[in-house]
Amino acid sequence: MCSNSQFALHQGLMIAKSFVVVPPNHRVPIQILLNASNDRITLLKGKNIAEFTVLSNDNSYVRMSDNTESFKVQNIEIVEGQDVPFNPSKLEDSSLNIVAEFCKEFHLSDDLTETQLLQLQRCIYENRDLFVTQDNPDLGFTSLIEHKINLKSNAASKHQNPYSESEELPITSPVVLVTKRSSNADKKESQNFRFCSDFRHLNAQTEDFKYVISNLQELTESMSDLVPNFITSIDLSSGFFQMGISPDSTRYTAFNTCFGTYTFQRLPMGLKTAPNTFQLLMDKVLHGLKFRTCPCYLDDVLLCSETFEKHLNDLNEIFERFRSAGLKLGAKKCYFANKKCVFLGHDLSKDGIRPPKDSIQAITDYPEPKNIKQLRRLIGMFNWFRKFIPNFSALIYPLNRLLQKNQRFEWKAEQ
Repeated sequence: MCSNSQFALHQGLMIAKSFVVVPPNHRVPIQILLNASNDRITLLKGKNIAEFTVLSNDNSYVRMSDNTESFKVQNIEIVEGQDVPFNPSKLEDSSLNIVAEFCKEFHLSDDLTETQLLQLQRCIYENRDLFVTQDNPDLGFTSLIEHKINLKSNAASKHQNPYSESEELPITSPVVLVTKRSSNADKKESQNFRFCSDFRHLNAQTEDFKYVISNLQELTESMSDLVPNFITSIDLSSGFFQMGISPDSTRYTAFNTCFGTYTFQRLPMGLKTAPNTFQLLMDKVLHGLKFRTCPCYLDDVLLCSETFEKHLNDLNEIFERFRSAGLKLGAKKCYFANKKCVFLGHDLSKDGIRPPKDSIQAITDYPEPKNIKQLRRLIGMFNWFRKFIPNFSALIYPLNRLLQKNQRFEWKAEQ
């Protein structure tokens, strides 16, 4: 029996489910290949567009006709795959316009050639089902790992009013609306409110989940032999909300509203063990890639490649990993094929790791300290640059000396 493959479904194609007999040459005509969308779809040679299931004694069928017609193709272009190089001139203007229009929501590098840009846009468009967009607003959901909350043996109950006594909930938490304003938005109407819960009491009663989250140094040291000429930054769309909570743990996430008491069915922000569990999920999804070409910190994922061709292959592999896991990405948070990027507050490029320009500018613009309090703040800012400055302790000693007991505060030339 012939039916749709996963690849065909992702492309938006429909193949009529039918009975076929596979001849010795293994060539089977497809009766109906239908493109139900208004977009033109390009199929690369070698892609599996159909799957076959062998009939057993449990199946029965009735032969309708002996007439075999050639397969029908509607609004579909079949082109060669790896055998011929990519040639954008063979694609119709309408197809290029559709791809370019879709990719307007993404941040694509300005350093790419025209051919590279078209290849990258085509790669993104072919994986458009992975991105949360206006036309595809639904979040993903993964069943690979569920978050579990284990309370301490002496955990104390606490309920916030109003509380429904008919429910057996050991802990309920109040709701907190956190304002999130963009960096260039000063108007009140530009504020966005993030729905959160105050889980401080729950966190105090929760056992630790000691799964290590790698830091920037550990992630980049494993890539010392790699020259990242092309860097893509990938960010999940509301990553925590794409991960479930075990059924026996949802009751611990109860929160109160004026309409009643509710529980989270997906992983909320604010739980102290949530980052560790989410990092475990990402390490499982990116197994074998994390310390090779793909450093990952929670839902921030980098893809580093030496050549553009390798970068496209790596992108397709990562896209398939996320698709298999059921995770979706945020279109506006992804930056593709750049020469450098900001990762965990650092500038990362083929030249190495450097402090970002805004952090350097903050030091340059900092006024001369007038008292101990201002000096402590300045030293704290300098300490962030410690890993970039050789002999840092010796260089900063004149400032630390002013903090000593019975030391008179005088800002001189040595400072």
